[in-house]
Amino acid sequence: MTETGGGQGVVTLVAEADPSALCGPDGGSIVFATRRVECFDPALPCTLPQDPPWLEGTTQSCDSAAGAIRWEVEVGQTGRWHTRLEVGGEVQCFGVGGELLTEVSKADLASRAELLLSPAAGDCSTPP
Repeated sequence: MTETGGGQGVVTLVAEADPSALCGPDGGSIVFATRRVECFDPALPCTLPQDPPWLEGTTQSCDSAAGAIRWEVEVGQTGRWHTRLEVGGEVQCFGVGGELLTEVSKADLASRAELLLSPAAGDCSTPP
């Protein structure tokens, strides 16, 4: 799923993760998603909704999740992005260098960068 940003390009946020620990006995679907929660490059002017929408990327059923899977979601705007794997009420956040938010710059969009995310440190249960 892509959000357009004036024809600049897209950035792919990527994580390699085994989500099976998030799957309960009832199974379910695992969704890799992100949302723009802060302005960045340029910081202003920028208007964000109070509850920004999630952009969904890779989805997988718990039944077929075994071992590490490549998760991807594309974004088409600069900003600070909150990215997570979710199944049911369980979430695991990801960011560049283990940060909770991933910065996407104009240069990233222009080069159609692929940013590798790792599990984020800190509390992921309440999004920024």
